[in-house]
Amino acid sequence: MSGLISFLLFFYSLTLFCQEPTEQGQAATVAQCLQDLQSKDPLTRRAAALLIGKYDTPEARQALLECLHDPDSLIRQSALVSLTDDGMQLPPEADEEILHLLIDEDVHVRRIASSLLPRISRGPRIIGANIVIRGNLQIPNTEQTVQARKYLNLALLDEDRSVRRNILLAAGYFPGLLQAENLLPFLQDDSIEIQVLALRALTRCDADKAFLAAQLQPLLHSPHAALRKELVTAAANFAEPGLPLLQTLAKDPQDDVRLAAIGHLARDHSPENFALLQTALLDENIAAELRRPLVNQLRFYADMGTPVLEALMQSRSADLRLAALRILATQGKETFSAPLFLTALQDENLAIRRQAMSVLRRNKYRLSQNQALSLLKSEFADIRSFCFQLVEDEALLLEMAPLAILDDVASVRRAALQVYARQKPENYQDMLIAALQDEDNAIQEMAASHLTPLCRQPEVKDALLEFLPRCQNQRLKSRLQRILKIAPATP
Repeated sequence: MSGLISFLLFFYSLTLFCQEPTEQGQAATVAQCLQDLQSKDPLTRRAAALLIGKYDTPEARQALLECLHDPDSLIRQSALVSLTDDGMQLPPEADEEILHLLIDEDVHVRRIASSLLPRISRGPRIIGANIVIRGNLQIPNTEQTVQARKYLNLALLDEDRSVRRNILLAAGYFPGLLQAENLLPFLQDDSIEIQVLALRALTRCDADKAFLAAQLQPLLHSPHAALRKELVTAAANFAEPGLPLLQTLAKDPQDDVRLAAIGHLARDHSPENFALLQTALLDENIAAELRRPLVNQLRFYADMGTPVLEALMQSRSADLRLAALRILATQGKETFSAPLFLTALQDENLAIRRQAMSVLRRNKYRLSQNQALSLLKSEFADIRSFCFQLVEDEALLLEMAPLAILDDVASVRRAALQVYARQKPENYQDMLIAALQDEDNAIQEMAASHLTPLCRQPEVKDALLEFLPRCQNQRLKSRLQRILKIAPATP
């Protein structure tokens, strides 16, 4: 009953405080909290500690720091809860206080304090998975580093599981400060999450990499693929001492683990690693999203990589075909293969066709007339219109234009009409006059624009007069009216 009464008193006190800011203003509320924090009544101090955290002022922050030393553990908890508010900007002075509370006698205080660790990190951070840093990690020798190393490692031995987990979760905010001897036992934990977090922290340890690699050998036989995949990243961070681990993991039965290891090994450009890379990339039984990150490794294998890239152009995956084509597109002119890019123009994937267009546009002088002419038979309209960009020979363009002028797709007809308008062959105006009846407005307007210099010819003038009421481009319509000397209609 006394506990219930205390709770009610606490709740009533807090309710009163929560109403005050609108009645007396922020300054009055903070002043009242500061006064109540000096009370001998724990309930009053607890309520004040919770409420004052809602105000991010210098006085409020200083009061909260003082609350962290209160002999009442519930008040220390209340102050820490206030500090967890995202709106509260933690002052640098709070760092040391929170670190000290990692070994507080009250487990609830330790839990809250350990959850605040990411908020007090002031140095370099390494957050996330699959991060490889080659070389030694430089740890600044600051006062916070010394204090953090001490209290983090003490907290890692805490009897409470939640505290230990919070320390592991925060390891990336204090890279290199946790000691290997304190982390290694966590690799035997029942929780895969804890094992992965510990392994990630071990990767940043300031310890002999060969020693660490030897300690991680048993993880090669873990039944959990997530742990083995994390082991790939750890081994890659160990550089040469990690190679035996990577070589074993490159034979892992799990695709994502195996390919992750192969990806790291492939950075060492040896024939053995190239063979692993080639086998993995060309295995259509492996998901394309797992193979895709490996494609870029072929850039560094020069001529050895080209046949693999060309083979990937036959993959069922459009992502892989595009990735391979992008690398082939960057190769030198001496290795340019027109048939490969011409074939890519017939790919069902638009991004692939556009990539191939870009390459062929730069190398159009390498194409034969028959190769360019054959593109008019493509099933894709963008390719049929594009082929006109590949030809500079005027006679060939005039040969192509009649084949495209009646195409079902407007963009192709426009490309053909531009040939007539630009080269002006005999009776070309007949083609332009016919285009005024095209169903595509852009073609009609283009034809009208090119016909205006010929408006003195009776047949051209008649055609433009017939087109004028249908013209939707007001700028062009006004121009035609001036040229044809027709007064605009009154509204």
